[in-house]
Amino acid sequence: MSEINGNISAVEQITGNLYPKGEKGNGIDRIERISRVGLVDTYSIYFTDGTSKTFTVTNGEKGDTGDTGPKGDPGDVSLDQLNTAVGNATKTTQTTEVSEELTITNCAGVKGKLDIKSGKSEQATREGYNILPNNVTTQNINGVDFIVNKDGTVLVNGTVTANAILQLNSGITYSAGTYKLSGCPRGGATDTYRFDLMKTSDNTIPVIDVGNGAKFTIIEETTFIPRIRIQSGVTINNLLFEPMLVSDISKTIYEPYGVSPSPDYPSRIRNVGDNIQLFDKSTITSGYRLSVTGEPNVSAETNYTSDFVPVDGNATYIRTNTVDAYTRWCFYDSSKAFISKDDVNQIITTPSNARYIRFSEYLSRIDTMKLEHGTKSTSPSEYGCGSVGFKVENKDKTKSKTVIFPLSQGQLLHKGDYLAKDGIYNERNTLILNGDETITNVSNSLTNTVRIYWKNIMTKSSTSIGSRLGFKSNMLIGKLNWDTDEVGGYIDSDGTSFIARLPKSLVGKTEDTVKAWLSQNPLTIEYRLATETITPYTTEQEEAYYELQHLLMYEGYTKIECIDEIKPDIQLTYLYNNELNKSYGERFDKVEENINELEKRDIYSTEEQVIGKWIDGKPLYSKVIDIGELPNATTKNVAFNISNLKNIIKMEGYARGSNYWLPIPYSNYITIMCNSSVIGITTTTDRSSCTGYVTLYYTKTTD
Repeated sequence: MSEINGNISAVEQITGNLYPKGEKGNGIDRIERISRVGLVDTYSIYFTDGTSKTFTVTNGEKGDTGDTGPKGDPGDVSLDQLNTAVGNATKTTQTTEVSEELTITNCAGVKGKLDIKSGKSEQATREGYNILPNNVTTQNINGVDFIVNKDGTVLVNGTVTANAILQLNSGITYSAGTYKLSGCPRGGATDTYRFDLMKTSDNTIPVIDVGNGAKFTIIEETTFIPRIRIQSGVTINNLLFEPMLVSDISKTIYEPYGVSPSPDYPSRIRNVGDNIQLFDKSTITSGYRLSVTGEPNVSAETNYTSDFVPVDGNATYIRTNTVDAYTRWCFYDSSKAFISKDDVNQIITTPSNARYIRFSEYLSRIDTMKLEHGTKSTSPSEYGCGSVGFKVENKDKTKSKTVIFPLSQGQLLHKGDYLAKDGIYNERNTLILNGDETITNVSNSLTNTVRIYWKNIMTKSSTSIGSRLGFKSNMLIGKLNWDTDEVGGYIDSDGTSFIARLPKSLVGKTEDTVKAWLSQNPLTIEYRLATETITPYTTEQEEAYYELQHLLMYEGYTKIECIDEIKPDIQLTYLYNNELNKSYGERFDKVEENINELEKRDIYSTEEQVIGKWIDGKPLYSKVIDIGELPNATTKNVAFNISNLKNIIKMEGYARGSNYWLPIPYSNYITIMCNSSVIGITTTTDRSSCTGYVTLYYTKTTD
């Protein structure tokens, strides 16, 4: 279908008498003043076909002094105003900047063209300068709640009945040097709340932070226990501690403990379309809900229980449906043994040892249920697939529309990937290594790491050896220097193989052990392709792309935003809001409607479809019937399975022999006749060597 470009170029695609070609149009290019004689100005109008016309404007004489006003200046017509008016009246298309969200305040109320210009490849990383691990779990001590968050921060709330001390670990040994302790909220004191280090050799407290950080130096190797201490009788209202110890004093922004990405602290790579539906609706257990011990054995006719859904430990998930009295999450370990339950939250963080979840809820809500990573419910998608969803609305939000572009299993929109007329263009690719692949080599080449080599597993990469920019990983960073014990990875010089160093826990282990570890800790690699690839659209994607390219707009103001957590970069081409474009837009929409009608008339299908309108204005249908072999000088009846048949307007078809074709009907040799349920095919000679199809055109009683 043609793009909007200020003209109705779609008309040119229509032939025949339905839309006869009109005369060539002629518009105004500009208006210029060419002379002034006395009070008379002469202007020229220049047209788009190269011709011009002149006209005059007589300005008013200088006015006499009025009763209250001063003498009037000579009247004059502003040339800038004239050209501005002409420009606005004839302005056609505009294109926005590329952005994640678009607000258009000068659009005509006709269709625009929305392009997805690039996906995203985002990942949270950290350097590892915080050398203070927080290994404690959430607990209540002497009336105070210490809530330990996923990022290692601690939220404190309550009134202390006796001194409350939370030890973050059992003791860490640090070498001689200068350090800085920080993380206590401002306003602390030694007799209210504080963050300190207790020296294990004598239980003294040499380092205390009350909100400004504490710099200190040790001259020998020393073991400290980090502690959050709340004095007896103090009331704490939601104070957030950010425990951090650094040897680089310049580092002042809180960072959780540990380098990430790394095997111990993996970091998920986020892409557009990674809002994958994790819930398989075909595997539910109907009529039962989960017990408090995680068994689907509580009889409940209106409920269902999901199957085991694989998840990551210490990860966040959300369900689209809100929590009700019969909602329950249950968490299970790698052997599917029950760990714990949650009956109150729509968003949950899994226990660190969780590898599966199950949930139960009302059966009537199954069609709207989506389970996915993250903290935001996103656009709907099929099981194992993601999607990209856009909301389009007017200024007062009284009108809106949602457009969903579905992605197939395994499809993502990485940074640089985009949608075009012929498919999805991919600049990058994602590879997941889970132990099922052939490992070419496993060797313990350094003391603390194991080297693993996968040969010819990648689509050709453009990455040079060891290039950190060439790939992202959930557990590795690129390494140029292999004379270290650090984990990392690189793409080999052939661009099709990957080499990784994994942690010391795998040193000396067999290949089967390494594969088993990978099955529990899949290694994700996202890398740049040497050559851009194109993935053709599915039928559903073609329809969604067409809708994006012919996007509903609201006159004067339209806002377009992605409703997903990871948003693509988008750009809109649209018609400027003036009377000319409103007229063009209305004509354009009408042309498209008629083109669609014409296209339907050229499509033949064994499924019932509307192809136009009958003389009474009601829908006209068509259906192709496979009549198989023609009969031998007799009549054969073939059921056509059309419900609510009213009138058959026309019936026609063809038969094919070994090297010839015949029309149906064919003189008096092949005739056809229909009743309300079957086609009767009659032959006067043996035509059993021929096979054929008959197309019926009909109306229905239900319209």
